[in-house]
Amino acid sequence: MTPGQSKEDLVAGNTHNWRLILQAARALTAAGQTPFTRISVYQWIWRRYPRAEHDRPSLDPTFQGMTRNSAGGPPSACGKPLRRVRRGHYILAEEPQTADAQAQ
Repeated sequence: MTPGQSKEDLVAGNTHNWRLILQAARALTAAGQTPFTRISVYQWIWRRYPRAEHDRPSLDPTFQGMTRNSAGGPPSACGKPLRRVRRGHYILAEEPQTADAQAQ
């Protein structure tokens, strides 16, 4: 995390990274691309949002914090909706329970 970034929720540009990661995980899951990799999630994001605003230095810690069976990363507003099923492979464990995340 760089100076000025929130510990609670990393934001790049005008969109919270946790929202983008969750959108990508949902889209990949709906497309039958599960388990997915971190890079497949990032590529989904980069096809839709400027990579300059959402690159790995801001996405990596957020992704880590969203993974329930991995240590580290800042907590996100959607909790820990991702689960690592094997090294480098993840699934969307369940839908988030927060009202803010459900508004998506």
